[in-house]
Amino acid sequence: MLTVPHTNGRILLIEDNDTIREMLGLILNFEGYEIAEATDGVAGIDYLQSHHIPDLILLDLSLPLMNGGQFLAWIKQHPTLSSIPIVVMSGDPSQAQRVLRLGASEFLAKPLEMDILINTICLILAMRPVDVGLAKPPTQELTRERGLDKLLTNL
Repeated sequence: MLTVPHTNGRILLIEDNDTIREMLGLILNFEGYEIAEATDGVAGIDYLQSHHIPDLILLDLSLPLMNGGQFLAWIKQHPTLSSIPIVVMSGDPSQAQRVLRLGASEFLAKPLEMDILINTICLILAMRPVDVGLAKPPTQELTRERGLDKLLTNL
């Protein structure tokens, strides 16, 4: 996990491709963002349960264990987490309308154009209330038993 002192915001990067995840982490870290990384939706949920709430989630759609659509549907069911903006990335542009209907803030097609990605993140974070990123982890424990198994079978 790459980290620098908190300057521009905290981003949870959920991407299973090591090369893409490392590249995005380096670029966003260079841009002044604090980056936390997860390799699938389940690891993303584990992070949210045990760390400060990020200012933004950058989410790949095609993930093992729990895909991006399942993660997005899960997070939108939890009031303490549902306001986190989520930028979904996918090599399948036909998924854009679906994930936006599920509550994603933005959809970006892969291969990503870095200037568009950075501008999108900047714009979304500029619209956020200042104190949201300072929030602590949810006080109510969010466990896999509380709906994750049901969600995985319904999607």
